[in-house]
Amino acid sequence: MKPMVNQIEIHPYCQQRDLVKFCKDHNIIVEAYAPLGSGALKLAQDDVIVDIARKVGKTPGQVLLRWSTQQGIVVLPKSSKLERMIENQDLFDFELTSQQMAAISALQPEQDKRTCPDINTIV
Repeated sequence: MKPMVNQIEIHPYCQQRDLVKFCKDHNIIVEAYAPLGSGALKLAQDDVIVDIARKVGKTPGQVLLRWSTQQGIVVLPKSSKLERMIENQDLFDFELTSQQMAAISALQPEQDKRTCPDINTIV
């Protein structure tokens, strides 16, 4: 039986483009965990993200979540703060331009920056 959903770490520093393409080509929904980089990577402080957030009048977290959802990726942000939970839902009243999407996508480093171990290295 083919999987319906694949939950993988996805954010601008760990885009897993080949795996996302494979899933989409096989009608498997991609669900991003750690779409904000779990805070450990300081994605919300990246100059590109902060600049785009200022331009669109949203928070860096909302920009990060919108970047994923605009690619058709389901996001699974985690927060224990009510105001952040509310903020995380408020991302469907704006759209990033193609230039903004490209600028965020260009943040992919040569080597993925992960918040969790790479499953390919686990024996």
